[in-house]
Parts: sequence; C-alpha cells; structure tokens
Amino acid sequence: MQCISPIVKSVIPAHICTMITEQYYAHIPDEVDFEHILHDKDFIDGAKKSVTLFGDHGLHHVTNVAEQVPLILKSVMQVYIPKREAKRLDFIERYGILIGFIHDIGMSDVSKFGRTMHGEFVAQEAFQPRFQPIFRALWDENVGNIPWTLLSLYHRGCFKQAPELIFREMLSLSVCHRKTLVPIDILNNPQKLQKEMQYYIYNTLHYQYYQNQIISATNALERAKKTHRGDIAKLTAALASAKNNFEHASRKEISADNLHKVLANYYQDFTHDCFAWLLNPEPKVRQLIADIVDTLRIIRCSDALRQRGTELKTSAQFQIFVNQFTAQAIYALTKKNGKMYFLELDDEVACGEANVSSSCFTKEGDLRFEFSRGYFHNAEATERALNYLAALIAQLDYDIFDTFIRGDFWQDGFVAKKRPRILLEKTDDCPQFTHRLVEKLVAINPALAKTVVVVPSLKNIPQIEYLRYLKADAVTWNDKQKHAFLKRVAATGQKMQRVDIHKAFQNARLARVAAKEIVFEVKTLPGFVYFPFASGLVGYPTGSYSPFDVTPFTPLGTTGVIRGDVRNATVIANKPVQLLIIPKDDYLAYWFATYAKDEFVRLVKSKKIR
Repeated sequence: MQCISPIVKSVIPAHICTMITEQYYAHIPDEVDFEHILHDKDFIDGAKKSVTLFGDHGLHHVTNVAEQVPLILKSVMQVYIPKREAKRLDFIERYGILIGFIHDIGMSDVSKFGRTMHGEFVAQEAFQPRFQPIFRALWDENVGNIPWTLLSLYHRGCFKQAPELIFREMLSLSVCHRKTLVPIDILNNPQKLQKEMQYYIYNTLHYQYYQNQIISATNALERAKKTHRGDIAKLTAALASAKNNFEHASRKEISADNLHKVLANYYQDFTHDCFAWLLNPEPKVRQLIADIVDTLRIIRCSDALRQRGTELKTSAQFQIFVNQFTAQAIYALTKKNGKMYFLELDDEVACGEANVSSSCFTKEGDLRFEFSRGYFHNAEATERALNYLAALIAQLDYDIFDTFIRGDFWQDGFVAKKRPRILLEKTDDCPQFTHRLVEKLVAINPALAKTVVVVPSLKNIPQIEYLRYLKADAVTWNDKQKHAFLKRVAATGQKMQRVDIHKAFQNARLARVAAKEIVFEVKTLPGFVYFPFASGLVGYPTGSYSPFDVTPFTPLGTTGVIRGDVRNATVIANKPVQLLIIPKDDYLAYWFATYAKDEFVRLVKSKKIR
C-alpha cells in the first residue's frame, strides 16, 4: 500500500484503498510473473508478445493516473474546459481521483481476453454483488463528498432517480477512459452516451467480445476493398472466422440471463431508467453532467500521459528500457530467486514508450515530452527510435486534442483558447535528434508543422530547479520591456548588443524565490542561468572562499553552464527575490558573449568601463 500516494488517500480513505487493491490489483503481479511467461503457450509458439510483457496497468498505474488529476485540471482549466467555481472544481478533482483509481479494475483478469475487455468490465462491475462492499464503503464514507452532492440535488427535486444508483452509474462511467469504446462524439452527446452505457452494461463481456471481432473484421475488409490495399482473401477469411466463433460460442458465455437478474435489482425498466439522468434538462443536473464529462476528459488525458521511461515497468515490476545499440525494448525478466534475463523485442509501442522519460501538461496547457536518449550507435537504430517515437507522440497528440473537442450539447459559449502545442525537448546526447523527430511527426500529420516546437532540455536538472521552472510564468513582455531588461543586464558588464530579443526570451520564465529558499546547490548539474531583479541572493562557493552577494541583473550560474560542468557554489535567498530563468541551451545560443582583448581595451580607453 506504500505506492498509493497521499493525493489518492486524501480522497479515498486508506481502508477503502485496501479493499479495492486486495480485490482487484494485489494478485496481478503474481499472475504475470516470470513463471507465467514460461507457460504462455501462445508466446512460446510464436506470438509477438505475452501478457506478461505489457506495460503496467495494476496498482502503480492507477495510482499514477489518479494522482495526476489535480495537476492536469489546473493546466486545462480555462484553456480547454470552462472556468468553474471552487466547489465544482473540488468535485471534478475528487471524482477524477476516484475514477482514476478504479478505472483499470478490469485488468484483474490478466488473460488476453481480460485485457481486451477491461473497459467493458468496469462498466458492469459497478453493479455486481462482489463490488457491493466497496460501493457501500464509498457511499457511507461520503468519498470525495460525491454522495452528499447527489443527495443534495435529490432533495432539491433535481432528479427522481435514487442518488445511490446515480453514484453507481458514475462509477460505471470509468469505461470512458477507453477512447476506442467511447469516442468523443459519444462522450459529448448525453443521449448517445446513455445508449452506449446501456449496451456495455446489458450484454455479457463474451457477447461484446465476439461482436467486436466481427465489427473489426468487417471494417478491415471494407477498408481494403475501398482502398484496394490488403489481402482481400485473407480478410474475408478473418471475417468468416469471427462470425464462426460467435456462432459456436457456448450459450453460457453469451447468455445474459444472470446479468439481467443482477440489473433487475436496480431497474424496473432498464431502457428507460438506466442513466436516465443524462437526459435530465434541469440546469443543476446539466451542470453536473458537464462536470462529469470534463472529469472524464481529464482521466483520458491522465491515462495517456501515464509514467513511462525510467518508471516504465510491467505489472510484475519487470523494468522496460530502450537499448542504445538497437533502439528496441529490453525487458529485465527477474525470477524470485534473483536471476535476471534481458529479453529484447522489436515492439513499436514498448520501444517508443521506453524512450519517453516524461510527458506532461505544462502550466500553459501544452504537451511537453522529454526523452531518455537521442544518440544511438547506428543509423538503423536511430531511424527505428525516430519512427517509433513519432508514431507514439502523434497518437498521444490525437488522443488528447480529440478529447477536448466539445459538442453542441453544452451550449456554454466556451471555446478552447488554443490547440495544445507539442513541446519536444532536445536530447543532451544528440541535439539534432529532436529536429529529425519533428520531421517524422510532420510526415505523419502535416497539420502538426505549426504545432510542434523544439525546446531546451530539462534532463538531469535538480528537482527543485526543474519544478520551479515548470511552475513559473512565461515571459509576456513587449519589445520595449525586453530592451529595457537587456539594458539593465548590460550595465552589469554583460555583452548584450547582439542579443535577438525574439529568440532570447522564447523559453524564459519568471519565478519568485522565498526567503531561505535554495536557488541551486553546489556539485549539481546546471540547467539554467538566473537573472535576479533585486539584491537578496547570497552565494557560498567551494574552495573555502568567502560568501558573495549577487548583484541585481547579473547572470547567475553561468560558470557551470559555459564550461558544461557542475555548479561551484550554492546560492540561497535571504529574502524574496524575483528571477528571470533562462534554460542553459538558450543562454549559450542567444545570450552568452565574450569580449576579445581589443574590444575590452577599447572600452577601457573610452572610459566605458568604470
């Protein structure tokens, strides 16, 4: 239970987290461990991948998805979703954390069927008897204040359905984390969403599975006929096989008799009553629906931006990482006795995800990606890394951009202020890698040419500096203000004549450090140069040298950045001070300049240096 963050436990009491974990997540690592792959007949006989090797969708994953909700909500509010009062924001955040923690309970079935149907599973599970103790605890504990909110609306006559049933249906909406199951046009249309949810709840998982196979095979065949691409005979046979599988499925698998008996405990008229509140015209209920749908948008984003790279592991905690020689994915398969086997696979998704060390929303609502490496030991590996990363990022961009498309139903007058930009960090080991990645992305989707931006690397920057920069405000100065700032910097002795104001400030940020706050520490790698707006910073250098006061507008931290080595001093604020922060790559490219001897001598003779 240690991996469940305080953010999650601030909404879901620890004992309920334990109930959910023990019933759905705790057993997953043991069922997909090293022994499982040894007995995975499909994998041994030639299947490309075993369920053992899929990325983690257990306890660590759902915790990560849930704890990202508050940060994403702050990033998208007023940019992609309308502004709310504090009470509604609290509802979205708490409901999002709750949904985030339960959205993958269907992964408790570790079979291929279970993984395929895990979305539909959670839609039905909210109604199943085995979920009842968890539901009862969630309701009785007023988790997230959601039950009380529903009771309040009920007592005010806003809807006729029992509040407990609406809460259960809200949990069932966890299925909406799967964009393929609930496309954005359905999520944006309550009438369509009601029908979709009724389908997922009313039909057995096996019935839906076989129908999905038929629909998928039919679409593939029709697409091949229309485009004249693909093996028509093979696709025709695949469709016939899918239909045959359904026809020969056992009645026990597809019969919904038992399921309908369970649903009869909640609905007298299923078609009319199930999710009926989605069609309620009452303004307060429409407001609730809008909050629920925007919460589901955030969950879709949080799931898409789940932890990867250094933190990427399977559900059995086998680490997945990229091979710098081949750009393929390596799985560190570890037995309980400590033996470890490095298994390498050419898997597009895993290879791409293993090279994404972080992905997140910025404060301004853009998508920022950092990569593990850009240098690979041969052209083939580099090309593979580029192709797999481009495919992954293009898909993530589509998923997230699509998520914030709003339908006509809401009629709230809100229009997204922007389209998310894709910010791709340079890789320290090969800066040109990211520029080539941009070319690959634009080849996949030409519309991204105006959206993709290469930004300075933040890799290996100490956490305190990294977070300060991401939380800081973008510089929105006009040209006059920029020139005025450069004049102040020049007065400290810096050579500013050739600074391009349009490039020099493009990734700059403004932040304020508090009294006693450390700006940076000795022996850490430099990521930024700082310009203080006032006195109040004190440096403590190595080598037994005396502390020094930092002069306002003098660049701070230049030594480590220019020589490409660790910091040689610790700098602490004695009082609150505003800072302009410049990433090291931008400082070196647009700010850094030296005086040649003859230039310096001319300044001395002209008495411009005093």
